[in-house]
Formats: sequence, C-alpha cells, structure tokens
Amino acid sequence: MPRPADLATRTAWERSRLSHHLERMSGRGLVERTPSESDRRATDAVLTDAGLAARQHQHRLPGLQTDG
Repeated sequence: MPRPADLATRTAWERSRLSHHLERMSGRGLVERTPSESDRRATDAVLTDAGLAARQHQHRLPGLQTDG
C-alpha cells in the first residue's frame, strides 16, 4: 500500500498538498487511510471501491490520459 509521502514524491506534489487532497478524497469515500503495518508513525492510502470506480470512469473520458 502506498504511503502519502511516496505518492507526493511520485506526483511531485508537496506533502501538505497531497495530504489535503487525500483528506478531501477520504471525505468523499474515495480513499481510506489506515495505519501502516510496517511503521506505526505512517499511514497508507488505499482506494475504496468507490475510488476504483471513479478511476475507471476517468480512464473512459475522452482526452484524459493517465498512467495505469
């Protein structure tokens, strides 16, 4: 499961910006943040079923390209 710090690096976003977006996505039921099993100080971010459905819908929209 990806950690927000890793996602920030991959997206070239500041950690605070990514954290804000993850909170918004969590509030919409798209992401679940859980304590990391390997590091008690960290959290992991996982797409919920609703988040996966939104991602698949995004891939079908004309003109939007995403990586994977």
